[in-house]
Amino acid sequence: MSDLLSDADIARARALQARSFDLTATVTRLVMVDDGAGGQLPGTPTTFTSPCRISGHKSALGEQIVGGAMQGAGLFDATFPALTDIRLADRFTVVFSATDTRSYEVINSYSPKSRETARVVLCVER
Repeated sequence: MSDLLSDADIARARALQARSFDLTATVTRLVMVDDGAGGQLPGTPTTFTSPCRISGHKSALGEQIVGGAMQGAGLFDATFPALTDIRLADRFTVVFSATDTRSYEVINSYSPKSRETARVVLCVER
């Protein structure tokens, strides 16, 4: 008997994960376009929405450069449905309540797996 999960097992696990997504992220991806002189310029960003959930990262603090100085930054794990196209440097906004909207930037994407049940990225609040 194989210890690998069947396609039906993966589908059930993905459906279970989907029930835990209590937030919606609006994801924005910067697109670079040719400037006609051998360089690139920012183009019209692409935007999409996706269900998600946010949790504090186990190490809680990272570092970021702000105004030329290194400062501590809160780290978060953002979990999206399996196979969601979320990438390094994508930014996303989550509305937690009428008075609480937060923006995040993806700083690391855990290696996608062919049999993943959810896509998890490491992000910092912006």
